Amino acid sequence: MARLDTQINQIYYLPADTSQVSLILIDEVLNNNSHLFVIADLVKIQKRTESTDLKRISEIILTTFQENKKLTGESLFETSLAAINQELADLAHSGKKSWLGKFSALVVLKTSDNIFLANTGQMTAMLYRSGEFLEILNPEKRGLHPLKTFSNFTSGKLKGADILLLTSSNLFNYVALQNLNRMMAESSDAAQVSERVSKILKDTAGDQEGFASFFVTLSKATAAATIPAETTSQPLTAPEQPAPEPEPVPEVMASKPKPTPEPIRTPASESAVESMIYAPAPAKVPLGAKLKAAPSQIFGKIPKFSLPKFNFHIPKLGFWQQLSAWAKFFLVSFLIFLILFASNIVVYAVRKHRKQTVSQSQQVINQLDKNLQDAESALIYRNQDQALKLLTSIQSELASLKDASPAAYTEYQPKVSDLANRINHITVVNNPTTLLTLKHPATELARAGKGFVIADQSTGNVTTYNTSASDASGKDLFLLNKIGEIRGLVNVPNTGNVVITSSEMYLIDTAQSQFSLLHVYPKTDLSRLRFLSPDRLYTIDRTANQIYRIIFSKQTQNAPVPLLKASVDTSKVVDLGVDTDVYLLSATSLKKYTTGNLTSFSITQPTDELTSANRLFVANNLYILEAAKKRLLIYNKQGALVTQIFFPNATDMKDFYVDEQSRNIYILDSNKLLSITF
Repeated sequence: MARLDTQINQIYYLPADTSQVSLILIDEVLNNNSHLFVIADLVKIQKRTESTDLKRISEIILTTFQENKKLTGESLFETSLAAINQELADLAHSGKKSWLGKFSALVVLKTSDNIFLANTGQMTAMLYRSGEFLEILNPEKRGLHPLKTFSNFTSGKLKGADILLLTSSNLFNYVALQNLNRMMAESSDAAQVSERVSKILKDTAGDQEGFASFFVTLSKATAAATIPAETTSQPLTAPEQPAPEPEPVPEVMASKPKPTPEPIRTPASESAVESMIYAPAPAKVPLGAKLKAAPSQIFGKIPKFSLPKFNFHIPKLGFWQQLSAWAKFFLVSFLIFLILFASNIVVYAVRKHRKQTVSQSQQVINQLDKNLQDAESALIYRNQDQALKLLTSIQSELASLKDASPAAYTEYQPKVSDLANRINHITVVNNPTTLLTLKHPATELARAGKGFVIADQSTGNVTTYNTSASDASGKDLFLLNKIGEIRGLVNVPNTGNVVITSSEMYLIDTAQSQFSLLHVYPKTDLSRLRFLSPDRLYTIDRTANQIYRIIFSKQTQNAPVPLLKASVDTSKVVDLGVDTDVYLLSATSLKKYTTGNLTSFSITQPTDELTSANRLFVANNLYILEAAKKRLLIYNKQGALVTQIFFPNATDMKDFYVDEQSRNIYILDSNKLLSITF
């Protein structure tokens, strides 16, 4: 992995009136490979005691990363962010809530040529490459939920000569991005650009605004040892003794190169090593070269013309007996020549094929390396479509190496697997929490107040479960009558649990321990049931190839109202979801209907496309369960893939429910109710 040195320039500006804003910069080397940058601010401070909140939060961030510094790369970043979010939540729950909605921060971890970034609030990260600044992490609203403080993040690879601008977003209110690009074009020295920006802020900034920025210039590591630069003050160096904030005047901090460990292998050296690994094998002595000595030995025996002295059996052929000694000699010589000639042809063909194979393998490896770099860049710039296209090519190139160069395949396979997981947003949950173990398998799950109602499609068994500790084992309802196959199950508030069969609707009467018939819908073939408050039920009628909306009532049987204006083959529909629109899920796709008409909506397919989707849940996002592949896919309402959650130890996932407010997913897996937090 390439090693990149860093040259750091800081801009730190506080207004004359510091009573309403507080800023902190952190520049910390965690270990030989990891360098941490933190920019944080607190605005609209109403009490003087609130200014200490920012120092406390900064101490939490720095201390957490230092405690985890034995980890590396992505593990260090993800583990630390999760712990920071938890500690900030604990801080808020302890009564210190004045920072909520006022706090912004940018956390950046550089490890060799990898970079990981996360932000909250009005902080921005820019990358200067190919002559312009590009945004790689955009600002967001200041958050009010302490557990979701750092939920916006990205990662990627850096190159030599890249420049990172890590800054509070209000900088661009006074320095336009176009002007910043022009400054960099005029002077590629980040220190000079920092001085110019600092002067602009000093001349034009308001009396109640503060600015904090890092210009991080990256360069390839050299073998010479780095000479320590002059020590400069930092807003915070360690959580035990936070340094005081700088004076409220614009200042460009001195550039200081960070000491680096011994340089490691560069991309150029990696190419050289690869050429050594995959260079053609040393030439072997041709088979013909050994046989060329045979004629001279034969010639040494020819003057005696005594063929019977040869140690091989000569067939008794009639024409052979009629040949003279010279004729026999020339015939044997000709046969030896043919053998040598054929052997050389075979050796030449084998060598040529081997060279072609090695050459083709090297070409594939070169293209594979290029596509891997391009895919990493696409991830940095959040170009999901381009990343997916490149991943398809990468996987094809890797497959071609499996037989042509097993060593190269073994080397690149883990890299491609890791890239595929990041592009496809894959998360693996091996051991979800088991909330409930049923006495029988179940197929239908519905939210009922603080708990769930669970039913089995074929047997008609019904179980209620309350998520409170008082009902941890669930309660089986022994119903006296059987109604046939249960096609759908919902809970209607203030009424109870409602089920449908192919043509009937029942209320689960717990007082009478029976299914009570509510309504009959003749000549229908109903399937699935969805409820929207206050009184709307939605179901599929496969007989009419239609989606019905039914106004629910215990007393009156309201006629179903067809919703779809376009024709649809409901035999291929496996589930439906409803909000202001109607979503129909098939095994391979998801379609959206607005006011009854089919729209152009489509979902982004991962590289392992949908082939057997079986359940759908619609909320702020779209959730698709594909039990055959043991995964749950989450999409936003525009159809972009957010994440995939895999459950490798699941057995037979039938239904699920998502509580977005508490960020819990409940999954009905055979006879178990499982839970995860996402």
